[in-house]
Amino acid sequence: MTKKFILGLAVCLWVFAATCVSVQALCLYSETLSGDGNYCYTVSADEVTIASYIGSGGDVVIPDTLDGMPVVSIGVFSFLNCTSLTSVTIGNSVITIGDRAFKNCVNLTSVTIPDNVISIAYGAFKNCDSLTSVTIGNSVITIGNSAFFSCDSLTSVTIPDSVTDIGWNAFENCTSLTSVTIGNSVITIGWSAFEGCSSLTSVTIGNSVITIMWSAFEGCSSLTSVTIPDSVTDMGNETFNNCVNLISVTIGNGVTSIGLGAFKNCDALTNVTIGNSVITIGDSAFFSCDSLTSVTIPDSVTHIHSEAFSGCGSLTSIIIPKSVGILYDKAFYNCSSLSLASFLGDAPHLGIGNSQFDLTAPDFSICYGAGATGFTTPTWIGHPASACWGCQSDADCDDDLFCNGDELCIDWECALGTDPCEANETCDEDAEICIEPDECEIDGDCDDGLFCNGDEMCVSGECVPGTDPCEANETCDEDAEICIEPDKCEIDGDCDDGLFCNGDEMCVSGECVPGTDPCEADETCDEDAGICVEPAECSVDDDCPNSVPFCATETNVCVECLDNGDCTDGECIDNICVPNPEGESLRIDKCKVKAGKNGKGDSMKFSGSLDVTVADFLAAGNVIVAIKADDIPDTDIITFSFLINEDSLKKGKYKSPKIKPLDKSYPVTSVKIDINKGTIKFSGKKLDLTGLNCPITLWVQIGDYYAVEVLEEDIVNGTKKPCPPKLMEGI
Repeated sequence: MTKKFILGLAVCLWVFAATCVSVQALCLYSETLSGDGNYCYTVSADEVTIASYIGSGGDVVIPDTLDGMPVVSIGVFSFLNCTSLTSVTIGNSVITIGDRAFKNCVNLTSVTIPDNVISIAYGAFKNCDSLTSVTIGNSVITIGNSAFFSCDSLTSVTIPDSVTDIGWNAFENCTSLTSVTIGNSVITIGWSAFEGCSSLTSVTIGNSVITIMWSAFEGCSSLTSVTIPDSVTDMGNETFNNCVNLISVTIGNGVTSIGLGAFKNCDALTNVTIGNSVITIGDSAFFSCDSLTSVTIPDSVTHIHSEAFSGCGSLTSIIIPKSVGILYDKAFYNCSSLSLASFLGDAPHLGIGNSQFDLTAPDFSICYGAGATGFTTPTWIGHPASACWGCQSDADCDDDLFCNGDELCIDWECALGTDPCEANETCDEDAEICIEPDECEIDGDCDDGLFCNGDEMCVSGECVPGTDPCEANETCDEDAEICIEPDKCEIDGDCDDGLFCNGDEMCVSGECVPGTDPCEADETCDEDAGICVEPAECSVDDDCPNSVPFCATETNVCVECLDNGDCTDGECIDNICVPNPEGESLRIDKCKVKAGKNGKGDSMKFSGSLDVTVADFLAAGNVIVAIKADDIPDTDIITFSFLINEDSLKKGKYKSPKIKPLDKSYPVTSVKIDINKGTIKFSGKKLDLTGLNCPITLWVQIGDYYAVEVLEEDIVNGTKKPCPPKLMEGI
């Protein structure tokens, strides 16, 4: 079989597929025929790309899967020239729509693009003349060049916020399109994107658009108004050229340049707002805008190019701001109604040619500031010119008024003066003076309307404060405008001295009567707490019954115990004897403490007996040794904890792991326990017991079992030897 035959066969198969021939046609050698016989497809990584459609047309639903594999792409030319196709619903697994996938499907009326699709490629629906409705999913990022070119029946389109780029010619010549909403993520509107959309009456441009390219809306002859948002910085040439019914334009504050012919031949344009960032107005930007009667050029503009406003026959006057440095030839040429051009600065450079204002109104003249340079009189560039506005000196601005200050002449313009008086002064225009505050003629000028500060007086033109109208022992009532004698009252509240222990004062016949002691005879009054305190329960132990035989002197309450020695079994906790668990015990038999010498640290050794099972010992989790100062409750001075686990307990014997500290001055401690013999031994070296006050308490705890040893003598700065410790039973 020759290569020519193979190539010819491939072309024939492609033509059959592209024209929707409903036959069991053979697919290309690299393609697979779907099980339903409607598609030829290719597979990559278990994902399907439709290569061609060979079904019967009509209402087509592109499935999510073919032969058990997801359909992720509609390939190039896959439905090209499929004239029998009337509607398409694309499956939710499709991600991309390829180049010219549905081009020339002239009977296709509606398309639903699901949210999974992210890209609509070049010419995907080009020349789909019958397409009236298209729903673009919310994941589409790119609408490719010519994607909907010449879809003559399409009436409206909403571009979702997901789209960032509208390609060149994307909707060009969609002559039935009446409205367009461009989402808030679109950055670029491509070249001729909506050119020739002659029925387009409204367009909403999203606030993220930065670039509007050449001819984007050229020839949109039904468009009446447009607002270019502040986000747009680049506006291409002929953007709205020949939009003959455009009446109103607002150019946002982000645009820096209005391109060549941007609004050329917009015959109906009457109102233009130019943003305050525009620097350049390009060639023929508003050429032949016959209905434009006025335009304000902002102070940001520095260049007005050739024929920028040429042929604006209804324009009657123009103000050229002082920022304009170059005014090119024919900038206002053939503005037949233009009678006045006012320049707010010096004469601009003219470039090549001096026809900037030729063919204007017969009475046209040029007006400039009195101090401007570069102009000539009586004519400038062939037209009458004179210094017809502005000032030359401060005297030209003087309005002969005192209270508004001295006017100044700045850049040929009069600037208002400032108030000559201080903030607290009053200006007298007739006398041309500033009057200081508080000046007066009579006492009444000084009256502040208050009683308790007395009557103000006018003395030598100055207000003098009054004096307190009440006697030294009287109280002034501003509301009643009276002086109240001492101890006089109207209600009990007038007599309250704020104290608890002397009772509630009362107002009797206008006089305050002291209160009485609120407490019982055997009670004590506590002024700070505002309470009556009942008499103490006890002062000595003899006052207490056998069940609670001790008197706690801090609270004068009878309690069960004051310290551990008061308990026959267990520990004194919160003045209550808490016994050790029955059947188990731990106690210390010997304890020896030595104060260190020559900075070697203190040392401690102790040994004792315990009665505990292996299971209870393991359940304890650790052995804790704490050295406490008895005068600091619940505070450990030094604490050591030794971990208990099955690995550390062998044959009923426990030995704490050796730890070699990096710092040689760090304490070295160990614990040995023989559960079989019921013994415990502790050794600690390099301890720091300096400065502890006697007594020092040694606390040993294994789970719920503990013992206490009290050391009675001080260990001060490592220089005193402790006395032999007194052995104390574990409790």
